[in-house]
Amino acid sequence: MPLTEEDLDQIRGILNPAPQEDVASSVFDTDPSKWTDVFEYYAKALDKAINDTEPFTNVQQFRQWMPRLTRARDSLRLAGVQAEGCAISDRTWKDIVWNRDHADATPLEKEMMRMTGTLTEAIKGMAESNKTMAKEVSAVISRRGAATYGPPRKGGKGVVCYNCGKTGAMLVRLTPQAGRKISQDPLYLITEIKKPILNSSSSDSDASTVCSDSEIESSPRSKPREVAPPSTSTAEDRLLEDNELYSVYYRAAGHYEVVAKRTPAPQSPDVRQRQWRPMRLNDLVDEAYKDMREYEAVTPWNNDVPVAATRLFVVETGHRDRGVVDLRDYNAECGGSIPEPASIREVMSALRNKGHYSVGQLDLTRAYYSIHFTVAEGAAYPAFYYRDKVYRFTRLPMGWVHSSRVLGICVRDLLDSTPVKEGCIRRVYADNLCYSSPSDELTRAAMQSDRDALNSKGFLIKDEAFEVLDTLSSIKMLGYVVYREDDVTRLKCKERSLPLVTNRRSLLSIAGKAYDELGIIGAGAYKGALCSMAGTGVTPDRKRESMTWPVVGSMYTTAVKIRSALEKTANKSVVWAPPADAKVKLYTDASGTGWGVKALYEAGARTQVLLRISGRWSGRYRAAGMPTKEALAMLKGALITPAGWTSKDAPMEICTDSATTIAGLERVRRGEAMKDTAIVYRRRLLDLYELPHVRPYVMVKVHTKDNLADGLSRL
Repeated sequence: MPLTEEDLDQIRGILNPAPQEDVASSVFDTDPSKWTDVFEYYAKALDKAINDTEPFTNVQQFRQWMPRLTRARDSLRLAGVQAEGCAISDRTWKDIVWNRDHADATPLEKEMMRMTGTLTEAIKGMAESNKTMAKEVSAVISRRGAATYGPPRKGGKGVVCYNCGKTGAMLVRLTPQAGRKISQDPLYLITEIKKPILNSSSSDSDASTVCSDSEIESSPRSKPREVAPPSTSTAEDRLLEDNELYSVYYRAAGHYEVVAKRTPAPQSPDVRQRQWRPMRLNDLVDEAYKDMREYEAVTPWNNDVPVAATRLFVVETGHRDRGVVDLRDYNAECGGSIPEPASIREVMSALRNKGHYSVGQLDLTRAYYSIHFTVAEGAAYPAFYYRDKVYRFTRLPMGWVHSSRVLGICVRDLLDSTPVKEGCIRRVYADNLCYSSPSDELTRAAMQSDRDALNSKGFLIKDEAFEVLDTLSSIKMLGYVVYREDDVTRLKCKERSLPLVTNRRSLLSIAGKAYDELGIIGAGAYKGALCSMAGTGVTPDRKRESMTWPVVGSMYTTAVKIRSALEKTANKSVVWAPPADAKVKLYTDASGTGWGVKALYEAGARTQVLLRISGRWSGRYRAAGMPTKEALAMLKGALITPAGWTSKDAPMEICTDSATTIAGLERVRRGEAMKDTAIVYRRRLLDLYELPHVRPYVMVKVHTKDNLADGLSRL
C-alpha cells in the first residue's frame, strides 16, 4: 500500500523533531510590546474554555473538558514563568513607558506624536549647532577686529562689505550699545551686523564701518537678506486654530469665523429627495426655519456658491420635539471630530474644589449662530430645501461634527481677556460656562462679568440661562444634576430609563445609559460585566451580526439582575465638594475580578461620601497577582480624585487592607532593587512612590472588615 502525504509528514516529523522553545528567547524577552497581546490571548482562551461548559448536562462531558482547562492553566503558568526577571533595554523601556502614557491615543495620533518627537529632537540638535556656530562667529569677529583704542588695523584688507558690496579694511569687533544686546543666535547675529549698529559713530563701537549710511542707502545691495518676520494677514485678524479640517479666525470686523476645509463634494440639491419631511407637525419645521432666519444663520441660495444637500425635519431630542437639519451625510465627509481640550470629568473635577459649595452655569443662547461659517475653495456649504426653495448656512451649523469644539475655541479666546474673579473657578465646555466658588455672591459677580463680556461680542445669554444654585431649584450641568439639601451641595446622575434585556445590543445600550464618569453610583463593574457578556463567544468577523442574537439562559438571568441593580442605584448621590477644613479619606480595594474606590470625609458623627467608583480588570491586568491589583487600585483611586481635595498641608489618607503593597512601597522608599518581584508590580509601586508630587497622601493600613470599598470591588 503506497504511503500518503500525511504519512510522509509524520515520518519527517520523527526524523526532524521541532526544536524545544527556549524560555530565554520567548516573546516576553524579545518583544515586550507584545506582552499585552499574549496575556489577552491567554485570558480569551481561558474564558472560551469556561464558556464552553454552559451547554454541558452530564459528568462525562465535564471529564472530557478537563484536559482543555489543564492545558490553559499550564499555558498561563508558563507565561508567568517567562514574565519573571525579563531583561529590558533602556530603549525598550522608553517605548513601553511611551505606549503606556499614550494608551488612549488612536494609531494616527500616536504616529503624529512620534513624528513631532522626531522633529523636536532635530530642532534641539539644530539649536546646539547654532550655539556652537554663534561662538565661532563671535570668536572670528573678536579675533579680526580692531583694538579697543587706536586706529583700525589693516589686517582685514580685501573684506567685502555685506551691505554695500564694497571692499573695506576690516571687520569690526562689536560691543553692546546702551539698551541693545547682541544675541548669540547666529541668524540674529548676522542680522545685527547688517543693521546700523555698525554704522553708528557712537563710542560704544570700537571702529567705524567700511561705508557710510548714504552709501548703504544708495547701494543696489542695500536691502539685506533678513530672517522673515511672522506672517500677519491684517492688523487685527488672528488665527486661533488651523488644521486640515477647518480654520478658526477672529476677524478685524469684530466677529469669529470658521472656514471648513473638508466637506462633501459639491452637488445640486434634488427637491424630490431633499425636501423637508416632518414626522408629525409642520409647525415645528416652520419654527426651526424662522429661528435660523431670525439669527441670520441661513440665506437663500442663488447658485452662487457650491452646496451639498441636507434635510430639514422633525426629531425627538428628549426634552421636546423640534425641527433640526440632518447633517449626518454631510458630516461623513468632514473628517472625525476632534475631542474637547478637557473632558467632562476634568471640567467637573476642577470645579469640585475644597470649600467651593456655590455652583453656577451660563448657557449661551444660539451661540453657534454668533460664529460666521464659510468654506475653502472647492468645498461645499450645507444646504436644505424649505417650501420649494434652497437655503444654505452662513453661520456655524449646530449639527456639524466640529461645531462644539469650534464654539469652545471662540468662547475660551474671548474669556482669556476677561480674568475670572479671584477665588472663583470657571471652566468652559462647548456652550456651557460652569462656575464654582466659596460663596453665592462671588459666583454671581463672576458670571455677570463674563455675561457682559460675551454680550459685547454678540454672544446672547438670556435671563433663564443665568443659573446660580439655591435651595429651591437644581442645575443640570454637563449631564449631571447639582442640587442643595440641608445646606450641603450634592451631585447625582440624571434620571434615565434603562431598556429591557432582549438581545446583545440591549446589553450595550443599558451600559451606555448608565453613564457615571464622576463616580457617583459606583456601577462601573456592572457596566463592564454587561459589555463582557455582549462580546462572549463572538469572533471579530461576526461582531455586527451578534448584536441581534437573543440573550437567553443564565446570561439573561444575570443581565436582568444587573439591570435591576443599576435601577436601584439611580437615586444615589455624593457631596459636591468637601469643606475647606475637612480631611479626605480614600478607601481602595481590589479583587480577582475588579477594583473599587470610595472617598469620604467625616462631618461630626456622620460621614459624607464624595466619590464611589468601581471597574473590572481588563485583559492586561486580569492575570496579574493580587499585590499588583491592590497597588493599581490605589493608583486609580488617587488619580480619579480631584486634585483640589488634597494638598501638602492637608494630604488625603489612602486606606487599604493590603499589607503586602504597603511593605513593597516601604522597600521602594528605602531604595531596594526588588528583583524578586514582578515587573508590573514594581512599576505600580514606583508610580505610587512618585504620586505625592501630584496628589499628596499618607498611607493607612485598615482591617478588611473596616475597608468601605470592599463591596465595590466585588460587584
